[in-house]
Amino acid sequence: MLKNEEISYDLIIVTVLAQQIEAVLPALLKSKAKSLLFVCNNFDPERIQERLGADRCTFGIPFIQSFIDKDGQVNARIGASGQKSKLGKQTWVDVFNGAGIPASFEPNMSSWLRSHAPICIAFESSAYAGVRRSGGATWRESMKIAHGVHECYRLIKGLGYDIYPSSKVRINQSPAWIIASALWLITRIKSFRELLALGAGESRAMVDLLVSMAPESDKPIEINKIKAMRPLEINKS
Repeated sequence: MLKNEEISYDLIIVTVLAQQIEAVLPALLKSKAKSLLFVCNNFDPERIQERLGADRCTFGIPFIQSFIDKDGQVNARIGASGQKSKLGKQTWVDVFNGAGIPASFEPNMSSWLRSHAPICIAFESSAYAGVRRSGGATWRESMKIAHGVHECYRLIKGLGYDIYPSSKVRINQSPAWIIASALWLITRIKSFRELLALGAGESRAMVDLLVSMAPESDKPIEINKIKAMRPLEINKS
């Protein structure tokens, strides 16, 4: 949390998950920081802009692989495999690159984030399913999630938004078995499976958000297909 809300920072980078933003909104509303950069998967960035001001908010997605290892240490790789963080404002792209964090400008960041959400859910959910059985996701699970991806994109269009960029359009146009094949294959790579499964909580929250927004769609939405993407929660009692 901010120690001094009176300081007029040039930029505050908000790194919490989308479902955690509500908890920090009061502090951000009080803060005199000039700009706020939210770097998380986010299906509904417009909601944040409405609360904090569109001119003040910028969005991005970091391509930094990080996790806490078995010894409790943060293990992070910046710009792995040549990937660059995507940011919605050129000013911050220049700052990131100057700091040694590879970044590129995305002129339609809100649409990019919205259209990325179904894929994010799909990979995290299928990976979590695989981790639960110490192997890859089953074909049945992969197909179920693939059908959910198509329904998520139908919801995006039903809410009046475009699918963006063209790579996501192609995914939406692909038969479910092609999407399922990608999920089935990647969950058989242990390193990817274990990394992506860490996002199960994030995916649950995104699925819940999509389901809650389905009534706003001008197209009929099969909500159960989206609900079926939600990673199972383990009862530890």
